[in-house]
Amino acid sequence: MHKEKINLLGFSHESLVDFFQSIDQPSFRAPQLMKWVHQRGIIDFMLMTDFSLALRNQLSEIAEVKPPAVEECLLSPEGTKKYLIKLDSGSMIEMVKIPEKKRMTLCISSQAGCALQCTFCATGAQGFERNLSNAEIIGQLWLANFHDESSTPISNVVFMGMGEPLLNIEPVMTSISLMQHQNAYGLSKRRITLSTSGIVPEINKLADKTDVALAISLHAADNILRDESSLRTKKVNQLMYWIPFCLSKHLIARAFKAIGESVPATPVDMGAEGQLRRTSQAQLRRDITALRSCVTHYAGTID
Repeated sequence: MHKEKINLLGFSHESLVDFFQSIDQPSFRAPQLMKWVHQRGIIDFMLMTDFSLALRNQLSEIAEVKPPAVEECLLSPEGTKKYLIKLDSGSMIEMVKIPEKKRMTLCISSQAGCALQCTFCATGAQGFERNLSNAEIIGQLWLANFHDESSTPISNVVFMGMGEPLLNIEPVMTSISLMQHQNAYGLSKRRITLSTSGIVPEINKLADKTDVALAISLHAADNILRDESSLRTKKVNQLMYWIPFCLSKHLIARAFKAIGESVPATPVDMGAEGQLRRTSQAQLRRDITALRSCVTHYAGTID
């Protein structure tokens, strides 16, 4: 009976050490493999020339490094590139490369579909299919760097694609550790942003797991609209109580002052069913005023 090969793409440094030790190889093989795969884009064991021929043959028999497949690419006039990616299960996910003057940002997915069913979100409308594996998450970064021959290296990663990252926490954390590892992509904590719609129990645990940036989507200016727009076990309005305990008032004040008069806001992102209407400019101004009042409440007077 044919034995399924082990996909090493999503293995952390520690897991690779364990793997090589299990086949009687020294631990230094782990960083060697990581550099081949994540820094040079080489996924064919036979091209990894600092491995002996015997080891290369052995790895080819029992393991593989297999990223997900790119099904389609769409390029906007501004240079933003969207990738439709097909998983082995047949599920489809998306990732987006966003070019800017001094950086190249990758927006990646953590789930196929989403269970939260936010009323304004097209991903929620399609329903939840499954969580992505370590390999399928880090594979998006690998594809962004190595799928195109003349690709600009990714400098920033945001978990703002399909799915809720905090509902697939362990694969997401493993992927982040690979993104940060010096033998892989070497991204600093300031260049990785984990976005959540407000899974409060997992937010409370994050400080023990990672120190990357956290983005929280409040969805609406008041609790009633939040309850109507999103389905989750812990309501996002609990964040109103959580924020002041995690951030000092001085820090919140500095952050809000940096925003100044330019408050980022989206006047409704239409979902697939088109059940929402575009927010009027008057309502948008009222929402921004409410947001400013909320932050000022916790931050104190902004001088």
